[in-house]
Amino acid sequence: GEAEAYVACLQDVSGLHNTRAALDRITHYDPLTGLPNRSLFRDRLQQLLESGGDQGGVGVLLLNLSRFRRINEGLGHTVGDDLLAAVGQRLRHRLAAVNTVARLSADEYGILVADTRGPSGLDLLAQRVLSWLRSPFNLHGHSMHLGAAIGVAISPQDGTAPASLIRAADLALQRARTGPGGPVCFATATAGAAAFEHLILEQALREAIQNGQIRPHFQPQLRLRDQKIMGAEVLARWHHPSMGLVSPGRFIPLAEEAGLIVDLDLAIWRAAATQWRVWIDAGLEPGRLAVNISPHHFAVRGLIPRLRAALAEAGLPASRIEVEITEGALLSPLADVGARLERLRALGVRVAIDDFGIKHSNLVRLLSLPFDRLKLDRFFIEGADRDPRKVALLESLVDLTERLGLEAMIEGVETPAELALAFATGACYAQGFLLGHPLKPGAFEDRLTAQA
Repeated sequence: GEAEAYVACLQDVSGLHNTRAALDRITHYDPLTGLPNRSLFRDRLQQLLESGGDQGGVGVLLLNLSRFRRINEGLGHTVGDDLLAAVGQRLRHRLAAVNTVARLSADEYGILVADTRGPSGLDLLAQRVLSWLRSPFNLHGHSMHLGAAIGVAISPQDGTAPASLIRAADLALQRARTGPGGPVCFATATAGAAAFEHLILEQALREAIQNGQIRPHFQPQLRLRDQKIMGAEVLARWHHPSMGLVSPGRFIPLAEEAGLIVDLDLAIWRAAATQWRVWIDAGLEPGRLAVNISPHHFAVRGLIPRLRAALAEAGLPASRIEVEITEGALLSPLADVGARLERLRALGVRVAIDDFGIKHSNLVRLLSLPFDRLKLDRFFIEGADRDPRKVALLESLVDLTERLGLEAMIEGVETPAELALAFATGACYAQGFLLGHPLKPGAFEDRLTAQA
């Protein structure tokens, strides 16, 4: 009954362990920097939130490098990759003992703080991170300086789940990159609510354009010598069923940002051109219809075919249209802008430069580009009756415009004194609230009928 021998079966599982370790590293770590990736960052954030974050809340810092793209393009991707690795090494050396440092995307890093010690503690940490990055990185014979923007979110006030906290920190990062608040911004509940409202409004705008809720209003343009309506500028107005009247200053920039401006322009052109045709067929004389083209729309292909199709659909001759383009749309090289304007005029429309004189005015372009009318911004006439210098400037601009063979229209006439001054300058045309607010089609038709 006594054992005489033992038999052992051994199996080498080193390869299996190595394979599992390699798979784990591929799945959870960034190959360039060796830092945790986005997936592991979220997992560790989840663990911190479940454990209570040492009872002091959990902090999420998202960091985006500035000037990296310029270095990457100027010195090449090899230098750029080495720079990203050096940034990761510096952050890991300074922070990884007590916090998780991760690389989330190309030039964006994340930092998890288990015990925030309040916003002041996180702000101090963020400022230290910025100072560490300001020290030069010496690579491949180059001394490179980086800056950064940092967005900060804190649990529980900014979120209690990984997705909500990261989203709040990302919103704060966007404000840090583009806003006036400096390189470090904290998330707030109002920022998240504003972003959510922005998304809701964008979706509502898409539906409004598709369903014809964006309606044209017409602001009269008058000939000064007899104050007769010679045309109108069509303006977009949006009355939402539940939100009420939405300001153009709110939904037009949103349309440009969301890539909806072409569809918005087209919807207004079609509605306005159709209404113009109705008035002409009724024996009224509405004059020339002025339509606006966004700088974003002016820069994309297909503008002229879209305008031609809208006019053909309404049965309105191109000679009845004046296209208004702001100075900002003319910042491309002269040859490119000139070719586009020439194609517009070849269609048969007239071209006016809107808001002239306040942003990117370039007198050389007056000689080089094919315009028909300059619309002088309200700035020049506002308060001019109390400022002789403005009077001199306005008179000179009107005289210059007429001498160049162009028509001068003064915008923003709102008082009798401004109207008298506009008339005294010798300008041919004017537009403004004193002469007529943007009117619904029925009200504008009444004005046309009254002067018939």
